[in-house]
Amino acid sequence: MKPILSIIGFFMVLLLSAGVTSAMNVTAVPSSVLVGENVSVNVSTSPDLASCTINVDFDDGTTTFVNCAGTVPYVCTNNLNHIYSTSGNYTITASSDCVLSPTGAPLLDVDTASVTVTFATPATSELTITRLQLSFDNGRAETTVNRNQPGLRANADLRFDGSGLLKGYWEVDGRVLSQVNQHLTYGKSIRLTSPAVPFLPTFVEGSHRVRLVITNPVNNISFPEAIYYVTSEESTAGLAPLRTAEPRNHADLAFVPQSFRWEGTTRAAMYLVEFFEREGEVPVAAAYTKGTAYDLPEAILTESFDSGKAYMWWVKSYDAEGNLVGASELAHFIFQ
Repeated sequence: MKPILSIIGFFMVLLLSAGVTSAMNVTAVPSSVLVGENVSVNVSTSPDLASCTINVDFDDGTTTFVNCAGTVPYVCTNNLNHIYSTSGNYTITASSDCVLSPTGAPLLDVDTASVTVTFATPATSELTITRLQLSFDNGRAETTVNRNQPGLRANADLRFDGSGLLKGYWEVDGRVLSQVNQHLTYGKSIRLTSPAVPFLPTFVEGSHRVRLVITNPVNNISFPEAIYYVTSEESTAGLAPLRTAEPRNHADLAFVPQSFRWEGTTRAAMYLVEFFEREGEVPVAAAYTKGTAYDLPEAILTESFDSGKAYMWWVKSYDAEGNLVGASELAHFIFQ
């Protein structure tokens, strides 16, 4: 191989010393591949001869050639495909005798392109998402639920290649519901489910759109939507009464994070706390909890409430199947 390279270098010196500009061009795309993946190689030159040959050496013991023919001046170009069977760094060399010196003698014209081949199995290759499909528990991408119904979750069925960290977030009506960080190992498919807490919000009647937005890996796929419709119906017949404990009804509260407490029931697996400015309107804030107390975070306080305003709150209980089983009366308070 070294004598051949020496000869190529010698003729390149002759070519440059003769004042002839190199016409040969070779490119390899992509320049970094896995073993067994295809490399697209383009070779081209502008011959001074009506007929000549481009020789291509792939640096792995294989060679090929391209025949050029035409009426001078013309461009001779060809696309080649090559697959490397072992890892390594390769230099693809394209050479021809298509260029003439000022005296009319053929000169060796050479160009090179580099390719890095990495050994990797599908399991260790870079993570790629090939398909994303959303559904609810009914197996469809649409469903209908009652207002304030807890337990609504969405499923995301993913098909993927390789391994790596999946990052993204669940989104409802354009607002982030929860973050997703999960390492995927080679297995072709996986089902991700939106979190149990917080559930998909059902406080506001009407249609709502949920998506799983993937931020890593970056893929050229669309993020589908699943749609759920919240009705205005909410049955309260036969509900067990819940009693709010703190703060007392019509309490004057300092505009600082407060704790809201109530008496629990044995049937309750989950509680929903809602806050209103006016009865019958959309809640200004709401949260699910498994305990019998809710500590209002400072971020929610400053974002959803105002000092000097009056508010109302109540609590509802749900059993393990998501059925509404209890409710309290509205209690009033003022943030000073």
